[in-house]
Amino acid sequence: MKMKSIAILCLLVIAPCASASVVGLWEFDDSADTTAATIGNDLSLVGSDTAMVGYDAQDGAVSIDVGSHYVADHGISPAAGEGYVNEWSLLIDFKYPALDWISLYQTNSSNTNDGDCFVRNGAATLGVSASGYSTNTTSTDTWYRMVVTADNDQFYRIFVDGQLWLDSSGQGQDGRFSLDPVLLLFADENGEDNEIHVSTAAIWDSALTADAVADMGAVGNAVPEPMTLSLLAIGGLAVIRRRK
Repeated sequence: MKMKSIAILCLLVIAPCASASVVGLWEFDDSADTTAATIGNDLSLVGSDTAMVGYDAQDGAVSIDVGSHYVADHGISPAAGEGYVNEWSLLIDFKYPALDWISLYQTNSSNTNDGDCFVRNGAATLGVSASGYSTNTTSTDTWYRMVVTADNDQFYRIFVDGQLWLDSSGQGQDGRFSLDPVLLLFADENGEDNEIHVSTAAIWDSALTADAVADMGAVGNAVPEPMTLSLLAIGGLAVIRRRK
């Protein structure tokens, strides 16, 4: 297994601690099959994408532009009594070549309304009007690891490189940030989905804790390998470099 895969799979240790499981992982390493999944279902591509080099020469990534997006069949079932998925987490390792409105994800599977998280044109912040926008800003041609954690009855949070950038209230059960059976990545209904470069995307079936997100760090950083908790119990910690 590639080191990049191993590093992301390390999060399977973090996930049980937060009662969450990785249900989808996409690494974009195969330039001949950019939609292939490492975990879960393959993505479906609407439009076109272009394979490219990622955060270093050994990493694979994709460029996806206006009018194109991925459909992620996450396979998460709504909780009892709920119509949609209300607890989830989403990781995206991304950069962008030019500042504009850039959609990061869209919860409406028919893509008939506004996306649900953006790089904001002009300000370079992250968020959407319903949640508010981060105070921190992004820059062109810089890799970021964004993790969104949502528990719609309680909170909606955006972390970047392990740090909390936005702490917002939830939108209520089955509200705006609840998920349809599929999640659209980088989609928007009216062209606010400008070019983005993506190295990794992943989704969990629950809201990760702040500590779990911090442990994932930034793009390319070391993350704890499997059995971290056992190793800590005997006074050791092994890490691997997130590379192939």
